[in-house]
Amino acid sequence: MPYNEAAHTAARAAALTRGILDWILALLGILGMGVLVYAFGWPLNVASETLLYGLADYMMLVFGLSELTLLAIAGNRLNHVRENALSLTAAVPAIMVSLCSERVLHALGGNALGGHNMRWALLTFVIVTQLAVLLPLLLKWLRRGRRTWMTKVQPRALVIGSFFSLILIGALLLMTPNATSGGIRWLDALFTSTSAVCVTGLTVMDTATQFTRHGQFVILVLIQAGGLGLMTFTFFLAMLSGEGISLHDRVLLRDMLSERNLGFVSRMLLEIVLLTLTVELGGTLAIWFCWQGHTLPGGTLWQSLFHSVSAFCNAGFSILSGNLADPQARGLRSLQAAIMSLVILGGLGFPVLRELRQRALSYIFPKRYQRSSHMSLHTRIVLTMTGILLVGGTLLLFICQYAGPEGVSPSLWRAMFDSVTARTAGFNISDVGMYTAPVAMVLILLMFIGGSPAGTAGGIKTTTFALALLNLWTIVRDKKEIQVGWRSVSQHTANQAFAVLVISLGWIALSIFAMTIAEPTCRFLDLVFETVSAFGTVGLSRGITASLGDPAKLIITATMFIGRIGLIVIANALLHAHTQTHYSLPKEQVSLT
Repeated sequence: MPYNEAAHTAARAAALTRGILDWILALLGILGMGVLVYAFGWPLNVASETLLYGLADYMMLVFGLSELTLLAIAGNRLNHVRENALSLTAAVPAIMVSLCSERVLHALGGNALGGHNMRWALLTFVIVTQLAVLLPLLLKWLRRGRRTWMTKVQPRALVIGSFFSLILIGALLLMTPNATSGGIRWLDALFTSTSAVCVTGLTVMDTATQFTRHGQFVILVLIQAGGLGLMTFTFFLAMLSGEGISLHDRVLLRDMLSERNLGFVSRMLLEIVLLTLTVELGGTLAIWFCWQGHTLPGGTLWQSLFHSVSAFCNAGFSILSGNLADPQARGLRSLQAAIMSLVILGGLGFPVLRELRQRALSYIFPKRYQRSSHMSLHTRIVLTMTGILLVGGTLLLFICQYAGPEGVSPSLWRAMFDSVTARTAGFNISDVGMYTAPVAMVLILLMFIGGSPAGTAGGIKTTTFALALLNLWTIVRDKKEIQVGWRSVSQHTANQAFAVLVISLGWIALSIFAMTIAEPTCRFLDLVFETVSAFGTVGLSRGITASLGDPAKLIITATMFIGRIGLIVIANALLHAHTQTHYSLPKEQVSLT
């Protein structure tokens, strides 16, 4: 009996200790975020540098001791090690760094780098140590959230919430003093953050001159996170930490990645991230070679990395003042070809890229990779529509360049570039405001259609447009189902395509109406172009974005968000019905003619 009472007392003490340490680690994570943001976003003096250094030192020590204590009092230490492998891996180095960091920093900053670089060494130490503490803590919070409240939230609501949260965090980071050269208003920061997360590219401030390197870095991170999706990054980090993905996580990722087979979700998630990093790295090298011999603001490598990520994510952001119409890029067709290639790859969608990769490997290594007998219907529709829109858009734009008394001189190369980038990328190599009305109307159509699903592109998507046309052709021919080759498309999918088309047109019409009220002095064509560009997450503009008033900026901000998320996703999340009907009502005919 005394033994049992002692064991019970020890268990209660261990539980109390775990609770206290969990609170300490939670507060440590919040403090670490604050330290990281302050070190990155505010100019520092000697006093603040000393304070940051001391905080980072003590936080590393507390973090390491807390994690080791949790291991010591764990009931099942093997399971604890499995679930907290990353935290425990960082614990011992954290303690060692906290005990000897001052000596190492002074040796590095004072001797190896020179005394004037001591501040650089200090800030690097603060940023690296805080990231080392925050990453394990964030993954621990993610694991607990996945076991509790995330299981009760609809997948669509979770995706919407993640984008909304990322936009707010990005806006706050852009408002820090180090992010801009002359300050920024809250609405402009929100607009820029939304444009980056929704990979649009519309800007109210010159990204090249009014944002510092810190601000440009924040925009780049927002573009990358928004292009792939914050939840994709989150679950990828969870996989790297060895936590695995639960069945609920797989269902969520299946909807996000448009993957039907739950068993392939983890593999597809890994392939998406690796493919993205590989393509962006290759794009960075290609753009860097194209820019050899040029002196660019910020350096050639930084410009190459920024434009590669922006192009593959179909964002359209540029850190050249004139976008690609800047004198440093306007005449480089090799650079423009590299940008177009990245835009097309990003716009195809990850399922299509994955299938093309598998088929290419099956031809190169037929014994190792199995080759399917035919391409999926989704891939065939995407590739066909992409080819039609690229070729047809190029020809239409080239022909329309001859219409009208004003405008830029006709150019087949510019027509091809605009045909590629108008479908959600937003880069321009000439002044879009000088385009004639016929050219602008073709661009509006391309922006409205956009890219392909499960990728970084926006618009109603190529598959939606194709199914809408096929459904119309089926109705005209009085057929019962949509047929594509030797396959048919379900009526439910056709109805969804029709709903996306109609609701998107409705929102665009409503937004244009609101824009005409908010900006009565702007030309109607410019307002239509701006609205469709925002909805298609394109980023092309006829030069009115920076001059918009606050109400118009709010309208465009909401349109960018809805265009990235999708009206159907938002409607399903808000109007989700938990009960299903198991009956049908009597049918009655309604005259249509």
